[in-house]
Amino acid sequence: MQNSKTIIVSLFSLLCIALSCKKYTVPVDSNRSTNFVDEIRASDDFSWATSKSLNPQITFEGDFATQFLVLEILDKNYNRIQKFFKPSTVSSLRLDKQISARTDSAYLFCNKANIFLPFSTDNENIVVRNSTELSRPLPQPNASESTSSRKSSCNPSNCDRIINSSSGDIIVGKREDICINSSFSGSIKFTDQGSVTICANVALTNLTVNGSKGAIIIINDGGRLSASNLNINEKTKIINHGIVELAANLNLSAEVENYGSWTNSGSLNLNSSGEIQNFANASMSFSGGGNVIGNLSNAGRLIFSGNVNLNNSGKIENFCSLEIAGNLISNGELYNSSYIDITGNCIYNSGSLINFEDKAITHNGSLTINGGKFDMGSGTGVGVFVVANNTTINSGIDIYKGFLDICDNNGIETNNASTADKAQIKECATTVLKDACVLKGIESSTDPDGDDDDDGVSNGNDDKKGDKDVAAIFNYPSTGYAYRAYEDLWPSRGDYDFNDLVLKYKVEFEANSKNEITGANFEITINAIGAGHLNGIGIQFLEKTGDSYTRYAGSIYENLQGASIDGSDPSVALITSNIFEYLGSEVYKNDGQGPDGDPVTINVEIDFTKGAKIDASSVIPDIFMFRFENRGLEVHLPGIPPTNAATSSLFNTKEDQSEIKGWYRTKDNFPWGMEIHGVDGFLHPRSRVAINAAYPEFTNWVNSDGTQNTDWYLNPVIGLVY
Repeated sequence: MQNSKTIIVSLFSLLCIALSCKKYTVPVDSNRSTNFVDEIRASDDFSWATSKSLNPQITFEGDFATQFLVLEILDKNYNRIQKFFKPSTVSSLRLDKQISARTDSAYLFCNKANIFLPFSTDNENIVVRNSTELSRPLPQPNASESTSSRKSSCNPSNCDRIINSSSGDIIVGKREDICINSSFSGSIKFTDQGSVTICANVALTNLTVNGSKGAIIIINDGGRLSASNLNINEKTKIINHGIVELAANLNLSAEVENYGSWTNSGSLNLNSSGEIQNFANASMSFSGGGNVIGNLSNAGRLIFSGNVNLNNSGKIENFCSLEIAGNLISNGELYNSSYIDITGNCIYNSGSLINFEDKAITHNGSLTINGGKFDMGSGTGVGVFVVANNTTINSGIDIYKGFLDICDNNGIETNNASTADKAQIKECATTVLKDACVLKGIESSTDPDGDDDDDGVSNGNDDKKGDKDVAAIFNYPSTGYAYRAYEDLWPSRGDYDFNDLVLKYKVEFEANSKNEITGANFEITINAIGAGHLNGIGIQFLEKTGDSYTRYAGSIYENLQGASIDGSDPSVALITSNIFEYLGSEVYKNDGQGPDGDPVTINVEIDFTKGAKIDASSVIPDIFMFRFENRGLEVHLPGIPPTNAATSSLFNTKEDQSEIKGWYRTKDNFPWGMEIHGVDGFLHPRSRVAINAAYPEFTNWVNSDGTQNTDWYLNPVIGLVY
């Protein structure tokens, strides 16, 4: 926190003071009604909010359930809505955040655990399974052959012919779609194109593919394909959602998409026309090694129990876990964004093109770099190589982007790299944490991504390194600003021009590793003061649960800058009791009927006590208005509870029906305050111009219960707004 209060006041000269200026009137279209009550019909449960609740229940399964995770909720433009931490002892948690009502989708993101999970903001439940989706996902199949369209059942409506016999020879006619619904042993022959969907146990003795374009074989998630010897040519595509078990070497010139389990009792020979995509949450294993001439992409778990040769025309892309119980000899292109484990010798020759994302890691028995180009993702990116035995670096190495961090317990035994390349080689300087894909990490006491402040969050995931009370920083709203517009005549009804007090604000929250708010930095701009009364401004904090709010009460402030603790309620931070007095000679109204001026911006900085226990996942800031000469007369947004300083006898008098309708609502469910959420600008109505006259779409927004014209505040009548 900074230790100084900052108030930015524009330098302008007022032509007159607030109470002696000439009144300015704005002509109103005589054909347009300005009577708020006549046009508006608000249902009893209408919230008046331009935001909506994002309150998913997030459940973690598998390895994720017992891991400490650093998570973020991102909007569809990848702006952070919330950063939070999942303890290793918690497998389920709930958030409750306010987001723009126009936001229909978001993402749950965790870089280290390779989670990048899209979800609808209308969904209440999110389930995170191992390798749910990658932070850099593999390309999906073509639309005509996508997971959803090809993961078909063996329903008769999906099949030209159903095979129920237990054995024999199946001949697939041209463009014929065949389904195997029961256990079968025999051969399959394609005449030209066509498909076979396997929904049972199939023991394939022979596969023949004729014709110019080949065939598609789909193993459904309830299907199993086994074969003793299978050569798959370039005319064929296999899509597996179930189980594939091959008892011999696999000679592959075709395409394979694996979403399930694939085991091979033998080696892989991936020819130049062959392509394998092993998708997230899928597994492939070979009891032998591999010879890669084509393209091999892995987003799940891929295991070789022998040596792997990556030829000069071959390409391996690894997004999760690749394990080689032998040597890797590379003459081709290797991309790694996560974890590779090589128990033998890893040899990079001159034809190699090695591309690692920052902090991608390989564990090696021994490491020999004879040559090749090394690209570590960016100028500051680091590829991590952990070596159990010997490291040899010869003069052919070319590190043209980023750094190699080689962690050999015995040090680098031989380093013949050029002086320039040596400058781009680190030793044991990086920490890579274990996660669902990274089966073995590495820790270093010299790592800039250690945990300097000992708060349980590594430096790389810590938004404020060196401060154990701050590990996450996020904004409310997540983008732009929020605008609050008030009527100040409560409990009487106002004229609904909503310019008695107009505030533009945003809050930067700071939270610790326990998801407790430890600090809040407010930027509040007073855009307009159209009130006839003298009013003050205060701040309280609420916990939101569904549609209800609970106040954080008691002595929750450790330190305040730009505000003071309210003597009537210690949970309230008072900015001022009299806005006009606060502005002094720079007073303005900005409502079209008084002096104009550049809005004043106030910065308020708050440190909370350790006992405040403000939940970062559901905190809502409430900036409210109160009467200077009557502190107990407060005005809040509808549904927001008053502070302990409010005068209870004022409720349910005059137009207020809080007891029946909920806090700060009239009998017609009209409010005294509104918030425009997450926008860059809002033009408030001029004096005595009802908001539904200034914004014609406002009426339909209210009358439709907020389902229509959700961006009404972007379309004003220019002559009626300030």
